[in-house]
Amino acid sequence: MAANLIYYNDLKVGDALAADGLEVTVDEIVRFGRRYDPRPYHVDEEAATASIFGGLVASGAQTLAFWNYLRFKAEEGLAQLATLSLDNIHYLAPVRPGDHLRLEAELTSARRSMRKPDRGIMTFRHNLYNQANTPVINLDACLLVARRPAE
Repeated sequence: MAANLIYYNDLKVGDALAADGLEVTVDEIVRFGRRYDPRPYHVDEEAATASIFGGLVASGAQTLAFWNYLRFKAEEGLAQLATLSLDNIHYLAPVRPGDHLRLEAELTSARRSMRKPDRGIMTFRHNLYNQANTPVINLDACLLVARRPAE
């Protein structure tokens, strides 16, 4: 791994990561919905207006995809080896066309691997917000992260 990476040793509990800049469009909601989750409120604007959402919304799976995109932007340079788990996933508000999404993540726990001293296990609390600062999803991501090699 490159020397300019952010390793396990470089972060401490309480450190934050962030990413911004995802605009949600009608076309991507409808395209994703047609392929993976063809409920009327994901694929048909008229039917969506009559739904409990009152308009077109992204599916939960697509909301996770939006989170994942921003997560990789926020974790750019992190010497991540694998994602171990996603826990405590909560959908808090629908994602709608025109939403501008941003991510904030805080390192909530970190421990060295007991079996492999070259890595550690880190848990980040992720919060995805829309342009009104309304949280749309939050979750805990447990990651396996390389420790800085001995120099």
